[in-house]
Amino acid sequence: MIQRIQPAFNSMELHETNSMQHFGFASGLPAGTDVMIVNVSGDNANGVAIASNNQSLRPKGIAAGECRIYNAAGDYVHVAAGQITIVAATKVVVTSPEVTMSGKLTVTGDITSTGGDVVAGTISLKTHVHQQVTVGTGLSGVPKP
Repeated sequence: MIQRIQPAFNSMELHETNSMQHFGFASGLPAGTDVMIVNVSGDNANGVAIASNNQSLRPKGIAAGECRIYNAAGDYVHVAAGQITIVAATKVVVTSPEVTMSGKLTVTGDITSTGGDVVAGTISLKTHVHQQVTVGTGLSGVPKP
């Protein structure tokens, strides 16, 4: 399905036209967005928007070879050489039956597990037992694998 938009060509002329976007990308153009329209056979009634840009919302300072997916609220995914940065004002949600990461994980803030277990090496946070337990206020030994 092709998205339909209504660009204003001037203060007197407004046309509904098709907007082509690259596969895998979909966006709702905010008011004030510039569009490039190709009029098929030179017919204004048969135009197709092939590119769009909103100058007031476009990120600045993107280096050669980098790219950014962004929205009008300021959230973005920035891809640079060797690093991907995700910035969201309130939350990042990942929905998947499994998420795998490699490398060191650094977290600033709390980690909450709801309904699952946390396992470090072979030691379960829910079911581990301790060695050398003493009665009273003494400390027990290390968890038993």
